[in-house]
Amino acid sequence: MLSAAFIMAANSWMQHPVGYTMAGGKPQLNDIWALFTNPVFVWGYAKVLFASLVTGAVVMLAVSGWQLRHGGDRDVFTRSARLALVVLVPAILFTMLVGDELGVIEGRYQPVKIAAAEAQWTTCQPCSFSLFQIGGGNNDQTPTEIIAIPHLLSLLATNHWNGQVVGLNPLQQQYTKQFGPGYYVPNVFIQYWSMRVMAYLGALVLAISAWGLWLVRRGKLATSRVFLWVAVWGAVLPFGMNTAGWFLTESGRQPWIVQGIMLTKNGISPTVSTTTLWISLVAFVLLYGTLATVDLLLMLRYSREQLPPPRTETDADVPVPAVRY
Repeated sequence: MLSAAFIMAANSWMQHPVGYTMAGGKPQLNDIWALFTNPVFVWGYAKVLFASLVTGAVVMLAVSGWQLRHGGDRDVFTRSARLALVVLVPAILFTMLVGDELGVIEGRYQPVKIAAAEAQWTTCQPCSFSLFQIGGGNNDQTPTEIIAIPHLLSLLATNHWNGQVVGLNPLQQQYTKQFGPGYYVPNVFIQYWSMRVMAYLGALVLAISAWGLWLVRRGKLATSRVFLWVAVWGAVLPFGMNTAGWFLTESGRQPWIVQGIMLTKNGISPTVSTTTLWISLVAFVLLYGTLATVDLLLMLRYSREQLPPPRTETDADVPVPAVRY
């Protein structure tokens, strides 16, 4: 949690720079307190923590579900599944609520990011939210919206029923006047769909957790094979949700590496060759791909093992087995 705090403080400063002065054309931090009271940090850090709880609880529920489907200790894994659900329901609710408020904060400081997430090219008031769309992107400003919900975008972006959302075209004109010639609209396709993947997977996790609590109340959690099957495969949902959220955050910041201060193209080192970039990129992909594969195999192996028999009084003097890695 402490590590995440510093990571999010740095990332939030890149999204909304605060507590600095410009010296020789470069920003210098002069107020550390402003860094940790940055609204983007406060709400973004809270969302990261709640999303972490969601991820842990869903994985715990998946392991419990697999064990219950394959003859694991019913008493132990029923209790672990119940505990996972008790944590999961409030965690996913708070993740969604905090995420909604974070969207309002980002709409205040990064209006292009929010407008791109809704493929909103013109200013609207009030604004509808489309569940899906056909087409859309930086070269398609008139996509076909499917099931547009009136006023919902206004609520999500401004917390007001008739709130205004400034469109991408007016924002592009404003930024051109403010920062000079350039294209300041991020990849609209990525923004639009990453926002919906994140939101829809979060809603699916909430539905699964509510279903599980209902089964707990009826005393049928350990015997509902359909739910246990869904719980096992539901382990992938928070990873997809979190990844889509980071796509939304980082793609939406483009073309800025630091909002309003430095463009990404100006952060490229002139001394690093394309060959060096490719070598380092391939090395990182291979390294982290190998670690991810080993990690997944180990998690699958040990989550499927049966519990050892309980220790009895006669075993009190028997040495405890060493931890295996």
